[in-house]
Amino acid sequence: MRAIFAFCRVLLPLILVVGVAPAAEQSPVAAKINAALERYAADLSGVVLVAERGVPVFEHAYGLRNVAAAKPITPDSIFELASLSKQFTAMSLMMLKEQGKLDYDDALEKYIPGLPYPGITIRHLLTHTSGLPPYEKIMDAHWDKTKLAHNADIIAAYKKYKPSESSRLATSTNTATAVMY
Repeated sequence: MRAIFAFCRVLLPLILVVGVAPAAEQSPVAAKINAALERYAADLSGVVLVAERGVPVFEHAYGLRNVAAAKPITPDSIFELASLSKQFTAMSLMMLKEQGKLDYDDALEKYIPGLPYPGITIRHLLTHTSGLPPYEKIMDAHWDKTKLAHNADIIAAYKKYKPSESSRLATSTNTATAVMY
């Protein structure tokens, strides 16, 4: 297990664990990455994409997307990452703040005009105090589940199906990702 953590600590800055690019030709770099990962293949489950200067040099899927049906993961498999993305969203917003491109106290309406939730700031999103309802409830009630919902679809649903104040029982903890990307 220590070897896996050591391996990940070295390679993780280069790995993006989503399959979004077409497979690259097998280069010497890709062959080395594949050889290193093959040692851990039995313990991996996901898609590994390694890019150098924005160009994919390695992409490979490992493991099963459905263990019971023994269906393998492919580079096109969809993963519900949910809370895994929170730290990346927060860091991205912090970097934009550092660059002077936004302020934590900016109103969300500045970036998403027409969103019917006045007074919500970026700070509220980052601290999970916005009062936005969980988008999953809105999408479950109003979205065709045979289609993949993109961020623009979630924002449109928030605009169209604003729940009453009394029905807003929970604050969405994953909303910052959908709203700010």
